[in-house]
Amino acid sequence: EYGKHSYTYYTDLQEDHHALACVNYLTEIGAMVGSGDNKFRPNDPISPIEAAKVIFDSLGYGWYAQCKGGYPSAYVDFADETGLLDGFAKTGDVTREELTVILLRAGFIRKYSNMKGEQQEQTVFSSVWDIYDQKGIVESANGVSIVDSGFNKMDTTQIGDTIYDNGQMNTDKFLGRYVRAIT
Repeated sequence: EYGKHSYTYYTDLQEDHHALACVNYLTEIGAMVGSGDNKFRPNDPISPIEAAKVIFDSLGYGWYAQCKGGYPSAYVDFADETGLLDGFAKTGDVTREELTVILLRAGFIRKYSNMKGEQQEQTVFSSVWDIYDQKGIVESANGVSIVDSGFNKMDTTQIGDTIYDNGQMNTDKFLGRYVRAIT
């Protein structure tokens, strides 16, 4: 889908390899590198920090990591700073499930606006799909009330203009608590 490439950067990828165009593209933008001996090793597992490097470089943050010392230390620091690998060991192999979690977190990394490392409020998800990850303490609402749903039915909670079903969550207990919402 990226066009056919007859050239390969790696001796272990043939010209008809199904991922050659993708590997070449990511190599050209500096997001993917081989194993140092002109080999890509397409079937080898990947560590979480290697996955983080590919993700950060693909998102255009490779320059920031290079300014901070390069691979692997700057990528470990950047992963810690952004929470990308929270709960994951930095060594070992990444499963498909773990990669899914890492990729979701990558979508909420705030974009950098300049070479000083100043961050914008915008993330990959908010800039492309208008999806926002909001975190904070619920300090107030313009109204919290229990709405009587009638005889033998679950009551609902209203915070501001939004009505929540108490069968799904105890929203009346959100005031004063740390919450996270993806909208």
